Amino acid sequence: MTQAWFAAVWLVWLGVWIVAAFWSKRTVRRERAAGLLHRILLMAAYVMLFGLKGHRVFGGNPAWEWMGFALTLAGAGLGIWARFTIGRNWSAAVTIKEGHTLVREGPYRAVRHPIYSGLLLAMLGTAMGYGTLTGWLSLPVAFVALWFKLRIEEGYMRAQFGEEYLAYQRGVKALVPGVL
Repeated sequence: MTQAWFAAVWLVWLGVWIVAAFWSKRTVRRERAAGLLHRILLMAAYVMLFGLKGHRVFGGNPAWEWMGFALTLAGAGLGIWARFTIGRNWSAAVTIKEGHTLVREGPYRAVRHPIYSGLLLAMLGTAMGYGTLTGWLSLPVAFVALWFKLRIEEGYMRAQFGEEYLAYQRGVKALVPGVL
């Protein structure tokens, strides 16, 4: 399996994000300073995953690469499903949108941040497929970046939705159903 298959999945992901960004609601509140740290960490994770030619930890095992590709597809699919489910409330930065609604359907029934779950799953699959040490090391960097961002987001959601969001937090895990 070639890395081009993985790249194609990520290009579809990116295309969906670019096109769908034009349909977001107007922002009424946006975090600024903390967003820079999460963006730097996430960019570092992407560079580690895609841009650094590291030493292969797993040397071309086709079964391992196909499992990685399946996880990449599953993660991208989950993220895209979540992106369309959240609809016009979505933003790349932590924001509150005009007429913001609390979305709890689709993948948001299983986890509070399914876009992040999908992104991490797709990165895990890509790291498996590429098999590089830098790819594997990108995973904890991406996790820290997304965990940092989701903690900020959750503060915004609690401030916006109060007890309704607190009840949602108590009933639905952040990233992994029933676990985390």
